[in-house]
Amino acid sequence: MKSVFSYQTALPDGQWVYLKDVNQRTIQQWNCSFALSGHHVYMDQLKCISEEEIIQRLDTHQELISVVEEELKALHRFLIRPFIFFLTDTEGATLSLSGPEHVVASLKEHNVRVGSLFDIKHAGINALSVAMETGCIAVIRGEEHHLKLFAGWSCICAPICINGEIKGYLDMSLSVNEDITYVVPLLQQLIDRVVGRLPDPEQRKQAIYLAFDKCGLTKREKEIGYLWMHNHSVGQIAKMLYIAPGTVKNTLKNVYKKTNVSDKGEFIIKFHP
Repeated sequence: MKSVFSYQTALPDGQWVYLKDVNQRTIQQWNCSFALSGHHVYMDQLKCISEEEIIQRLDTHQELISVVEEELKALHRFLIRPFIFFLTDTEGATLSLSGPEHVVASLKEHNVRVGSLFDIKHAGINALSVAMETGCIAVIRGEEHHLKLFAGWSCICAPICINGEIKGYLDMSLSVNEDITYVVPLLQQLIDRVVGRLPDPEQRKQAIYLAFDKCGLTKREKEIGYLWMHNHSVGQIAKMLYIAPGTVKNTLKNVYKKTNVSDKGEFIIKFHP
C-alpha cells in the first residue's frame, strides 16, 4: 500500500506519523507502559472512567462534542463506506462515538463506549494513543494495534488544536481491507471545520477569569480553579504550578467557599461559559 506521507498536497504541515516512522526505543517504552499496567493484547474489555467522571467530562467538553457530532451527522450522508468515529478528551477518554448502529452495538459488548480509555497505558498502541504521545496525526493499521480487538481496523487520528492548544482527538476508523489514502484529506477537512466553529480558548479563559473576579478569587485561586475545571488532577496542578498537593487542596476549599459550590461538578457547571 502507498504511504500517506506521499500525499504532501493534502498534508502541508507534514505532521503525520506511521508506526514505522517511530523509533524502536519509543515503541519499546510504549510496550512496557502497556505491559506494566497489567493489560494484555487479548483483553476484550476496555477500561473506563467512573460514571461520575464521565458526567463531569461531558459537561466540560459539551461544546466540542456538539460541534463534532453536528459535523459528523452532515458528513455521514456522503460516506459510502462504513466508518466509526471516536472523539476523546486530552487524556484519551471517549466523549462520543458514532457509526453504523450494529457496529456501535458490537463495540459496547467490549466496553467500547463513552468513557472508554484509549491511552497507551490502558489500550496500548492505537491511533488515538500514538497521536496523544506524538502530538501528530497518527495512522495505525491492522496488527499494529496492541489489542487484537482492533486488528481488523485501520485508524487515523488527529489532534483538535486551537492556537497551539490541543482540545481533544478525533479518530476515523474503517476496515483494514479498505484503501485509506482518501481518508487522510477527508479527516483533515473535518478537523478544520470543527476548529473553525470552536471559540478562541484565550477569550474563553478571560470570560472565566472575569466570573472568578466577581467572586473575589485571588490570582492563585483563579489559576488553580481554572485548571481544576479543565479536569487537571490535584497532582497535575501541583506540578504545573510548582506547589505542594496540600496547597492545591486547601486552595480549592477556599475556591468552593467563595464561589458557593460544594463539589467539582457544580463548580464546572457554574463557570463553564
